Parts: sequence; C-alpha cells; structure tokens
Amino acid sequence: MKILFTLLFFRSLQVHAFNLEIRYDQTVTPEYRARIDGMFARIYEVIETPEFQEKVLAYDYTCFKQNSLPNGVTNNQDIIKYLEGAQNYMVIKLYDASAGINASTNPYTQTVSLNRKNLEWRKDPSVANTLFHEALHVIGFGHCNKNNIKLYPWIQRSIPYKLGDFLEELY
Repeated sequence: MKILFTLLFFRSLQVHAFNLEIRYDQTVTPEYRARIDGMFARIYEVIETPEFQEKVLAYDYTCFKQNSLPNGVTNNQDIIKYLEGAQNYMVIKLYDASAGINASTNPYTQTVSLNRKNLEWRKDPSVANTLFHEALHVIGFGHCNKNNIKLYPWIQRSIPYKLGDFLEELY
C-alpha cells in the first residue's frame, strides 16, 4: 500500500511542499500502519506551523561544516529551503530488538527499520520524533560523522535530532 503525504511549509504567502511517499513492507500490520499514518498526519500539522519554523531558524546547529548535510545546506535558512523542495520516499519495516534501539535508516534502500518494541511502549510524539528524524536521513541529513551518542554527545545537536525534538515539543 502506498500513501503519499505532502507536508506543507508556509513562509510569507507562498506554499512549499516536502513530499515524502511512505511505503510499508510486509512486517507492518494494518494496526501499525494506521498508527504511523496518524503520526505522519500530525507531523504534517506541526511542521507547517510558524512555531516549528521559528525553532528551526533560531537554533545554533553544530554540523554545518561536517559531511552531514545535503548539497547547498550551509545555514538555518537553507534547512527550510531544502525541506521545502525535498521529494522522496521511505520504506518502513518493523523488527524486534532491545528497547533502547529506536530505529535505523539504510540510505541506499531508503528503508527505515523501526523497533516494534518501542512502538509498543512509546507514545506517539516520541515515535513521531523518530519517524521525522529518520525521514531527514532519507532526504540527506546526517549525524556529524559520528553515530554513537554516548561517545559523541554533540551529535544530539545535529539537524535530525533537533528537528525531531522540535517536532516532539510541538506535537
């Protein structure tokens, strides 16, 4: 089943679209699909708010000079511009792992693997944070060249983490 979500960003009087087609593999039951679809609908509502854009524009990111950004993104305004024009798809699949692992993205297949156990105990705003974080990886944002938060705590200030946090705060 393919579902197309158009996430709108309002700036000035223009409407810009961030198009992300959500695909599911056979590991995602109809119950989980409905829940994830609902979270993407809420993501849509949150990221079009002025409050979300204000947070994106005001934050002091640490990763602008790293190899963790799509081409052309060099400042906060570029983040908004890039999101406005981004079009892609992501495949969501579920797997079982320890509760501490939320998700991972394979950038080559654009597959987001969500931990089923975390879907079972985490609330929607937290899972939506993870979904948006992983969607940002799918469209080209990375983690400042390091992935281990315990060893490299500054990556929590990277764009996928902060935009996911902003989304969760406003959810």
